[in-house]
Amino acid sequence: MYVYYQEILTNYMNNKVIPTIKSNYGSSADYIVEYDKQWKQFTSYCYVLNKLFNYIDRYYLAQNKDSQLNSLFSTAREMFRKQIFES
Repeated sequence: MYVYYQEILTNYMNNKVIPTIKSNYGSSADYIVEYDKQWKQFTSYCYVLNKLFNYIDRYYLAQNKDSQLNSLFSTAREMFRKQIFES
């Protein structure tokens, strides 16, 4: 389920967030506004996903502390950062 969560976020980032942000790359003012808008939409999307995948945070990650897996929101935040700033 954790991997499926990551796949859902990756698809959302690749199909929605990144193309929209990169379309405003030329103008720094438009880029910042679009970045802020996409960040807010992404966090709302993650909030809904976190409610659906709440089992992972509550039970799976708690029982597998040795696995070095982050919480769902930490995973989403890190994916957003990498996709936007390292691509």
